[in-house]
Amino acid sequence: MLTPTYHPVYRSLNKPLTIWGAERRLFFLAAIMGAATFNFFASLGGALLMFGGLFLAARWATATDPDTIIALQEELADRFGRLPPPARALVDTHRLRLDAQALGVRRIDAAPGTMWLHFVPQPPVDVARIMQLIGRDRRVRLAGQDKLRIDGAPAELEARLQQLRTVFKALAGA
Repeated sequence: MLTPTYHPVYRSLNKPLTIWGAERRLFFLAAIMGAATFNFFASLGGALLMFGGLFLAARWATATDPDTIIALQEELADRFGRLPPPARALVDTHRLRLDAQALGVRRIDAAPGTMWLHFVPQPPVDVARIMQLIGRDRRVRLAGQDKLRIDGAPAELEARLQQLRTVFKALAGA
């Protein structure tokens, strides 16, 4: 039986081009916005603040590896001290987004009361796992061919994230 071989060049060509850890287009957008801020307000401090904020956002958007997210979280904690609740929520939701992408979930709508998981057309999740989840948990049901509806979502963000992690574990088979 033939085993597939992966050429290292293929892997490197399919990675996004980055500058200092941020995707190239987002880096240039941050630089242009910083320059525009400098030209409009004639403030170097404002321009650097604009560039720095957009650059950090670009690094978060580019991070596709859980280790990178942990490193960015540690960098923020070292630079700014203990993370406030909104920053911790950003880290948690970004980790959840990476878990969702691995399962073929393209969008999550998580509001108090109801959560919706929108899958890609051919998700890598086994259909039998989805059916087991629906049979085990009465709050989970199909809503069309590519959506999963979860009723009874809690109002607190942390509880909603925990419920989504539980659903993702069930879908992954862990």
